[in-house]
Amino acid sequence: MLRCGAGVIASLLSCAPAAAQWTLIRLHPEGFYRSEVLAVTPTTQLGQAHDADSRRHASSWRGSPGTWQSWAPLATISGVGGGQQAGSISVGPGSGHACVWNGSAQFIVDLHPAGAAGSSASAVAGGQQVGEIYPPAGGAHAALWLGSASSMIDLHPAGMSGSSCYATDGALQGGYVELSSHALNAAIWGGSAGSFINLHPAGANHSQVNGMAAGVQVGEANFGSGNHAILWRGTAASYVDLHPAGAGVSGLRATTGSVQGGWANMVQTGFTAAVWFGTAESFTPLPSPPGYFAPSATCVAELNGTIYVGGNAFSPETGTLQAFLWVGQAPGVCYANCDGSTAAPALHLSDFACFLQRYQAGDLYANCDGSTVQPVLNVGDFGCFLRRFAQGCP
Repeated sequence: MLRCGAGVIASLLSCAPAAAQWTLIRLHPEGFYRSEVLAVTPTTQLGQAHDADSRRHASSWRGSPGTWQSWAPLATISGVGGGQQAGSISVGPGSGHACVWNGSAQFIVDLHPAGAAGSSASAVAGGQQVGEIYPPAGGAHAALWLGSASSMIDLHPAGMSGSSCYATDGALQGGYVELSSHALNAAIWGGSAGSFINLHPAGANHSQVNGMAAGVQVGEANFGSGNHAILWRGTAASYVDLHPAGAGVSGLRATTGSVQGGWANMVQTGFTAAVWFGTAESFTPLPSPPGYFAPSATCVAELNGTIYVGGNAFSPETGTLQAFLWVGQAPGVCYANCDGSTAAPALHLSDFACFLQRYQAGDLYANCDGSTVQPVLNVGDFGCFLRRFAQGCP
């Protein structure tokens, strides 16, 4: 089955199945100095934004710059999952506390454990929050929480100089351990320091896990000539090098399990945000924001074949990061098959109900015409969906 995408330049009356088609939306709020998307769902983008006074705000968007909201000043949202948002908040000069929000700005829980000099949370899934704590002396320790400060579990393995968690799938935790030589080794844990598994690939100088889904870990490893995007399935020997042909360096930041998001620096064309589908050959560059440089994908979500990628690119005017969102279709997915049904006929009346539900939920799948002007979801999307439905699925 060929793909009918929802790209900005796609014709509303024809499908161009040979080309990847993506909607690119700039989320940077007006008057702000810097912004970053660090977590994404089909309806919401989360991260941080720095106002004109360079004050950081934990931030959310719903598909356009005008929907930006501050969840808390001097804070960052780094992860989302299971109706929770994980991050950190400053409580004084040089002092940060890990925290978790339970669905909205009003419901925030301070996760900072007693006796720690600092803490931060990077990811959340299945009621688990992960990140790191900073003891009064020594390096950072990987940490796991279950919704409260008192629930903190120190995952730091004995004999290591430091450790940190960047990801969780709700059962396992992933990140790195720092050896006495200061080399970083990719690592996963199963809820305790003693459960530590070293994922470091043979021959690598450095490695770390940046993202996880059930049964899959992604990140990067350096083999001497630069970082390579890497995928693991629970053991060091399982690693798959996703480094694309023609790239100098590459890395992965997130995964849904079937889709991986990250970046690559192509020798001929420079940095690009990108997605992969489990192999080096599946590397798919995302459209670069015109005039911006060094774009990168930081987070990814997927629903019924629609892929949502959050990321950033450097502004040519300020030289600081600005937030972006890409929305597109997975290979082999027909856009009009909204409910992802597999029985023939693939297209039927339930797809219209599905489209309406996703439109009402603010799911950017419903931005059928690829508009980037607020509101991105509008009456034109209904006409677009009707035409895409009428085209059928190849």
